Amino acid sequence: AQGDLAFTAVMLKAVPGDDPSTGDWRFEAFGPDGTPLSDLRPACISCHATQGANDFVFSGAQ
Repeated sequence: AQGDLAFTAVMLKAVPGDDPSTGDWRFEAFGPDGTPLSDLRPACISCHATQGANDFVFSGAQ
């Protein structure tokens, strides 16, 4: 069985130098109705930071 959508997470690669601390990625999350959920951004960044050597992207091909 499937549950209701909790949120949609998005990563957007920005221009070089936009935010070197995140590899120039922007992290956003939106609720089911499209409302921005900026309170989730720090958790996304801290988790993806563990993949800094892989351009902050999780991949099965490692």
